[in-house]
Amino acid sequence: MDTQIAAFFTSYDATWSRHDAAAFTNHFLENASAQFHALDGKKTELNSRAEMPAFYTPSFKSLQSRPTVGHITEINRMQNLLSNLMLADGDALITEQNAEGATVTIRKWAVSFVLQQLESGWKILSLRASDRPLT
Repeated sequence: MDTQIAAFFTSYDATWSRHDAAAFTNHFLENASAQFHALDGKKTELNSRAEMPAFYTPSFKSLQSRPTVGHITEINRMQNLLSNLMLADGDALITEQNAEGATVTIRKWAVSFVLQQLESGWKILSLRASDRPLT
């Protein structure tokens, strides 16, 4: 994986794991979109970065009592779409430390990103996430 993209996802995961909605949503372009499809059939669509704080802030606040809940993005495939556009597919793991201190996956999402490279680095143009059962 390109070192800039690896650094991008390291930052993306770190801000999610800090439950910092402002820093996390800064990884998205202004005109970014995101869709989430949960196992219970609920579908959430966000059509701009401006809509994202209203989605992420309450979610992250609900995790304040669980500071060991974190996020790990595992990219399995990448494809250049254009010189400044990248498609990346993989899994997003929501993890938590158990009583023994081991990190366990508590939720798993199949994710696809379209990333756009700017002078300032990579940003998310589009995110699609589908909840997956834990096996």
